Amino acid sequence: MKRVIHVSIIFVFLVALIPATSLAHTEDDKFVTNLIAGQHIDVGNVEVWNDGSNLFVQYVTSGDWCLTETHLAVAGSIEQIPTTKKGNPIPGQFDYKSEYDPYPCVKNPDPYVIPLSWGIGESVYIAAHAAVVQPLGDCYESVWQIGDVEVVNETTGWLENYADEFNWGEPADPITQGPSLAVEQPSYTDPFIVGTTPTDQFPFNSNKDRSYATDFDIERDGELPFGGRLTLSWSPGASGQEKKVISDGFPEATLLANGEPSPGQGWFLDNYPLVQNSIEMDQISFGTHTINFQHTKGNGTYWDWIKLEKVCEQWETAWGEGERFTEQGNWGMYFTYTIQGVCPSIIEMSGNIQLLGFLPEDVTVGSLEDDEHVLIWQEFLGSLMDPLKYDLDERRIARTDGPSGDTLEIPAGEQVCSYYVHLDNVGLSSTIFHTGYIRFETGVLGLIISGGNLGTFARRDLMFAADDNIGYSGTTYPDDDVGYPPDVNYLRGFDVNYGGNLDDAVFNGDRVDFTMWVVNAHDSMRIILPALPLTP
Repeated sequence: MKRVIHVSIIFVFLVALIPATSLAHTEDDKFVTNLIAGQHIDVGNVEVWNDGSNLFVQYVTSGDWCLTETHLAVAGSIEQIPTTKKGNPIPGQFDYKSEYDPYPCVKNPDPYVIPLSWGIGESVYIAAHAAVVQPLGDCYESVWQIGDVEVVNETTGWLENYADEFNWGEPADPITQGPSLAVEQPSYTDPFIVGTTPTDQFPFNSNKDRSYATDFDIERDGELPFGGRLTLSWSPGASGQEKKVISDGFPEATLLANGEPSPGQGWFLDNYPLVQNSIEMDQISFGTHTINFQHTKGNGTYWDWIKLEKVCEQWETAWGEGERFTEQGNWGMYFTYTIQGVCPSIIEMSGNIQLLGFLPEDVTVGSLEDDEHVLIWQEFLGSLMDPLKYDLDERRIARTDGPSGDTLEIPAGEQVCSYYVHLDNVGLSSTIFHTGYIRFETGVLGLIISGGNLGTFARRDLMFAADDNIGYSGTTYPDDDVGYPPDVNYLRGFDVNYGGNLDDAVFNGDRVDFTMWVVNAHDSMRIILPALPLTP
């Protein structure tokens, strides 16, 4: 850019294959939207990417949230997603669906794979519905109970007979002696199936000395996705020691109790005072489960009641965050995803060019100095938010042809890639001069070289205009504050035909040739290419 003081030519060619780089939504860099439950709870993400052949959509929950259902619709228009006449989504009619048991907790199932029938730059509409559940702290809710929790008689102050709903025959009052196993051993059902076997088929007593109901099972269907608690109310009798061994869904539990008489409360509580034990249960998946009860010591135990509880659960409906299908009523949402591509590969370049594998934080004068190399990096890949103006179309030579009389621009919405080319000499006194070339795997769309007030492209300043359109938000670019005398950062583009300056650029098909001449400032240009489909 600037005056001629000293010329140093580095003109070394290197044939290389530089793989295509991508800022697209790949598996390593996914498009992400929140998974929202109950209209306001963030329970995870919905992640989307493509590989050129397939679109992938994956649900990922956070915290203690588990997936129990997912329903996914992917369409080219919102009208293609199943809805009611009022516009409310119908997840049960979505094309892709799965169900999961709460235990073991499913947090990131395999992604849905949808064949890609849309091209680069096209938008697809995605409705991602889910049902989620999480445990609620120190809270339990009943699953089933065998036997009644008895109440105190308001007249006598005594506890009512606590085993008469079981298999001992006619009910009795609190002061009447219960049935004797020495006289009769009533039948009971083993296994006792919760919800099927009548309560009066449960053994009212377990007695090791008389070998009665010393080893029996309770069977039930269900699950404990977050664990639970088994509570037993029973009597060890008025003397001696009773021992029970209970197992299922938890390490084998042994319950020991010494009978202690408590006179003045009626026959039952005088002779069979109650004790209560709780056992924490592990998580259990859905199925048929059996709790085994063994009475291994003692001359008699009355059963009062047995209760299974599960950890309380919070169930919610969730959607991938986006726009609501309807303004009122159903709060189901959808979001859009634009099919991404990759930047074309560099297949050949001169040896004085260095490809950076990162996006620089600063490209103002003095921030990225190198006398030996012209630096290049992939700056942008995606859909243009606004039309992008450029300086040179194909075969237009900057030095001999100058700017076009027509407006050269790429329409908004086009999927493009830009490479940023940069030369900044070390210090402010030397002059450097590099001639080089770059070949890509596809044809170039245009070059942006103008920025500054010198030469035949003066005041066009398309490099500055492009910063807002395709510049990287994490990079500090020179500003266009001209000032007087002009700030060196303003002299950013090619000073074509200014004095003895040799700045020049042209492209023909897939090849860009250029000369960059720098003293006291820097030269930069952008190479604009079409985005290419991802290759599986």
